Amino acid sequence: MSAARIVVTGRVQGVGFRHFVASIAIQFGVAGSVWNRSDGAVECVAQAPEAETLDDFVKQIWSGPGRIDSVKVEPEQEDPSLMSFVIGATR
Repeated sequence: MSAARIVVTGRVQGVGFRHFVASIAIQFGVAGSVWNRSDGAVECVAQAPEAETLDDFVKQIWSGPGRIDSVKVEPEQEDPSLMSFVIGATR
């Protein structure tokens, strides 16, 4: 299993970006959550059964709505209790 914390900057709030991320997470079988940050970025914790699946998921994020300036990916500790993908509120 592989897990990551992903921070996307640019014009990514108010354009359906969280819903886009959730839909591709479901397509790829990725568990986790996505939320808006108070600084205008969108943050996501994602976990997949294989590192390749997580890599493909991150690549798809670049095709999201709005204007993406950067996608920063950092390793995250795996959480075996994550079973689905949810959209969270602003943090």
